[in-house]
Amino acid sequence: IVAGGTTTMDFALTAAPPPPPTAMWIDAISTKVMGRRHLNLVVQVTSDAGPVAGAAGRLELTGPEQWQSVFTTDSSGIATIKFRFLTRGLYRGTITSLTATGYLWDPSRGLTFVEVVV
Repeated sequence: IVAGGTTTMDFALTAAPPPPPTAMWIDAISTKVMGRRHLNLVVQVTSDAGPVAGAAGRLELTGPEQWQSVFTTDSSGIATIKFRFLTRGLYRGTITSLTATGYLWDPSRGLTFVEVVV
């Protein structure tokens, strides 16, 4: 184009693809047996950026009894799931789903289950 000249162009604009979601995972699952038949499971969700607040998940507890529970993490990325009056025996708590806005659960990182005797 010569200085002071004009030209016409034909083009289209397309939106850039959104950035990929950040990976999150279960960093820890701790257990606390209280009394003889009560169990607390504490789940900690994290990412490379730190704790994940507002992560919603589902946990299945299997053993002498079977339970399903949903949880949501607090601002520290932690959720406590309480089970009361369980039949005594070996239980396995398994995370079966985990979602959070802007994140994608990577079950290959971190933990997906814990075993405990009540």
